[in-house]
Amino acid sequence: MLNIQKLKNEAQGISVLVVEDSEPIRKQICRFLEKFFTYVFQAQDGEKGIEMYELNKPDIIITDLNMPVMDGHEMIKALQIKSNSIPIIIISAFSNSETLLESNHLGMVDFVPKPVDFELIQNALLKAITKIDTNKNTCRNEDL
Repeated sequence: MLNIQKLKNEAQGISVLVVEDSEPIRKQICRFLEKFFTYVFQAQDGEKGIEMYELNKPDIIITDLNMPVMDGHEMIKALQIKSNSIPIIIISAFSNSETLLESNHLGMVDFVPKPVDFELIQNALLKAITKIDTNKNTCRNEDL
């Protein structure tokens, strides 16, 4: 319960992009996020995820790995060219050590296994928000 209140307080003004090929899961996650975040965007694959990122510049990305058209790892690599500081949370049914190792190398903030546990997502989002604050301050200083 404490994390819910903390998330409500800290998520104000923050945007999040959910990239998930399963429409029911994507909608369930988005409904949950809309309770906390000012802006919630969604895409059904990595290619659309990149398009939504370019259009909306979300503060956090939550992505599945195994998707058609472009998988999550490919999308993350493409996005890192645009911004290597965006916090990324991975949700996936695939949690073998090779997948986790590659995800760590790509700058993953946290990994949430499927089926999705919303308490784990809350904790991952709180970690990601901490990264946003740090990154925004760094970006502002670089822009001066």
